[in-house]
Amino acid sequence: MRQFILATILSSASAFAVANDAVELRQGYFKLVKYEFGDVMGAMLQAKRPMDQVRFAEASARLDALAGAIDELFPEGSDGADSRAKAEIWSNPTRFETVLTDWQRKVAALNTAVQAGDQASIGAAFKATAAACKACHDDFRSK
Repeated sequence: MRQFILATILSSASAFAVANDAVELRQGYFKLVKYEFGDVMGAMLQAKRPMDQVRFAEASARLDALAGAIDELFPEGSDGADSRAKAEIWSNPTRFETVLTDWQRKVAALNTAVQAGDQASIGAAFKATAAACKACHDDFRSK
């Protein structure tokens, strides 16, 4: 019995650590996304930062690389006290997956336009990506 209790305590502590690690990892991830998408690309498009085509393309490529990792950042039980993730992420996983996939596609389309130098498509692709970000925030992130 004593071994069972010890095993239960240790597994609970481990699950708690994993959940806290997931929240920390997720928060760091979204800081990177915000930096590349908003502080670099968005700021350049809004002329709040000098336009640098090379850095803009680099930010777009980094955002595209980051997009592929988002699926791993929301393990069950990672809605701890420091998390702004809504319970709907886990109670409606199909909808959440749809929103994430849409964001990933929008990011990929943005990166394709940027890497091709397709100036006519970049603005619209950036706006579509921003709208996909907002859709996820509206449905799955607490204020």
